[in-house]
Amino acid sequence: MNALIPLLSILTAGPLATSEPVGNSTEATAPAVEAVRFEVDHSALLEEQMAAAAEDSAFFVEQDGAKELTDRHGVDVVEDAAVPAIVVKLAWKDYEHSVYSIEIGVERVGESYQAVETFEATCINNSALTAAVIDKLPAVLSKLTPPEPDAPDSDEQESVEDEGTQDPNETGATDRPQRRPLGIKGKLGIGLVAAGAAGLISGGVVYAQGRRFDKDDPGHADWEGLDFRPSGVALMVTGGALLATGTVLLVLDRVQGRRGARARAWLMPTPQGVAVRGRF
Repeated sequence: MNALIPLLSILTAGPLATSEPVGNSTEATAPAVEAVRFEVDHSALLEEQMAAAAEDSAFFVEQDGAKELTDRHGVDVVEDAAVPAIVVKLAWKDYEHSVYSIEIGVERVGESYQAVETFEATCINNSALTAAVIDKLPAVLSKLTPPEPDAPDSDEQESVEDEGTQDPNETGATDRPQRRPLGIKGKLGIGLVAAGAAGLISGGVVYAQGRRFDKDDPGHADWEGLDFRPSGVALMVTGGALLATGTVLLVLDRVQGRRGARARAWLMPTPQGVAVRGRF
């Protein structure tokens, strides 16, 4: 009697497989993907079963499984390598007692095959076989749902929000020192620098005149005439002192404006001129 069971399965495959497949899942599930490939691998059945009967079993599983995916789960079944695949692998656990070993897995685009459901089922005909496969489709479909990105921690989210609402005018405020506008010392320093530069130039021009003799009596070399050299030296010394003082005042104003510190400086006469000393 046991030996007749596989033969009975072959003889009744056609009529019984056309009936509505029955599964344990009665409610439609939200589609995990919009389209899939649905493939059935029956090569392992050929070790115990005739090719025609094995091909019929694979055909009905593929046909009824595709119909279930489309009608109940809203997933289109297409032949496109650019969509993920659901693969059903059929094998015999016990051919004489019609016990199938079934594995259902998924193959995402660009990834290797991954088994999802592996089970055994006693199926005396193709309708029972397709029903056993259809029962596992919801669990297999759920594996094709793209993983949701991890939600950021509350601290990280607050940090991102703070960065997004930061005042652009405050960006980099701590990266460079603050400068205040030019103060009284700075303005006075600029004036003295300008006056000192003018004094140096004027003194140089006057000094260049040298001693001027009387044009009417050029032969009297002992007559000193007008000597512009002392006046030129005086102008250059005065201009140099003004220039140095203005420079010191301008530097002090900028140092205090940058650091907010109290800088001190003073002028010291030297045999060569004027020296600047102080604490900056």
